[in-house]
Amino acid sequence: MIVWTGVGDVISMSDAQLDTWKARGVGGFVLQTEFLHDMGGQYEFTGDPAASLNGAAFNLQRYIRQSNIVARAKARGISLYLGFYVTNPLNTQTPLEEWFDNAAWNNTALPDIQNLAAAARLLGFAGLAIDQEIYSQQGPHRQVYSATWSYHYPGATRSEAQTRGEVRLRGQQVMQAILGAFPGVAIVVYGAYFPGTWSATVQKVENGIADAYQDSTQINLWDGMTSVDGYGSIVFLDAEFYKGTLVPGVPWATALGEEDNGMFAYFSRELSNWSYAADRVANTPFAWIDNGGTKFEAAHSPNDVAQQLAYFRSWAMDGSFGLYAHRGLNGFDYSPYTSSFDVSDTAPVDTTPPILQISDPPQMSEGNTAPVTISGTAVDDFAVRVIRWQEGAASGTARVNFDQVMSPGPYTVTWTATVPAPAAPEELTVTAEATTGLRTTASVEIGS
Repeated sequence: MIVWTGVGDVISMSDAQLDTWKARGVGGFVLQTEFLHDMGGQYEFTGDPAASLNGAAFNLQRYIRQSNIVARAKARGISLYLGFYVTNPLNTQTPLEEWFDNAAWNNTALPDIQNLAAAARLLGFAGLAIDQEIYSQQGPHRQVYSATWSYHYPGATRSEAQTRGEVRLRGQQVMQAILGAFPGVAIVVYGAYFPGTWSATVQKVENGIADAYQDSTQINLWDGMTSVDGYGSIVFLDAEFYKGTLVPGVPWATALGEEDNGMFAYFSRELSNWSYAADRVANTPFAWIDNGGTKFEAAHSPNDVAQQLAYFRSWAMDGSFGLYAHRGLNGFDYSPYTSSFDVSDTAPVDTTPPILQISDPPQMSEGNTAPVTISGTAVDDFAVRVIRWQEGAASGTARVNFDQVMSPGPYTVTWTATVPAPAAPEELTVTAEATTGLRTTASVEIGS
């Protein structure tokens, strides 16, 4: 369990408090620092080990270093992630800087991100945490409104294609800046929303929005970021499931299964470096136990939370799920809930590998050199993460499609892959991998 909370909550923890949270099953904390320094934030960071850290701007980095919190947590098997907002209160158009403002990106956004990443590595953090929710901003005449992830943001003058291409470029630059300071970084992400997922289904069913997130450029940012090799992992914390499935009468297994199948199918089609990213990108649920400020955000009973977290443990990808501490670590009594935090059960949650089918390959005329399209289906009781193919020295991933069916599973996806035409009959091997890690491989001969 990765707990997302304010930075002050964690750096003030004693060894006894770390032991308590570890005993509850916590394996990580996100330390949220909020806005980046030159975009409305109060904290500055540096990766220079010789820096004095004098001055108020470096107070936080100095306190983190003096507390020795990272090493003390690591000694207990707890990983820490240094977080920041992807929001700039000084820019009311787009999340950080206006996408086409080269000077702002080169002189402000990218250096700030790289400095934070460098400090995180220097201090021993496991990685970074990125909060993509856009928080309220104040305009030049003190009006309050927010920027947007939409390609037709306020003041946009370029085409949709131009804007999406620019956002992808910024994603590449962000990842290059991060990896330049923190090779092999692990990244935890909150506030990412994509078409074809359960989040989009909720918008359609509950709010009548048929094409939710279709105008969002978040996918372009992540296409750019995942196009750069060298990161260790990217874990999306799925906040759609904070307090429930959000569609009355729909059980946890249905919502979680449709979310993962929809998300990974979408990634297979939209992330250009999916062959590299597929085994490094995960999606996992994010719970919110304590009270918020509305009736919907009220804390649920310990029994309801125990059921919720039991499903979350089953659907946790790569061994983790998230917990949002809205009131901090000390502003809510978690003791009635801690029995449901138990993660000691190591029995596998899934023992049934995917069912993989390859359709009959197309007939090929002699001497054909055009690529060949292979297709098929895969069925899994959790979700299909990726479908890979191998033909001699060539390899790649398939494009996957999933239709929301509002069913508890098993789930069927369809897939297609374009493979080189072999000079002579050759075996094509296809492997379907589930989000639980189980795999099934099948093969077929192609070529004339």
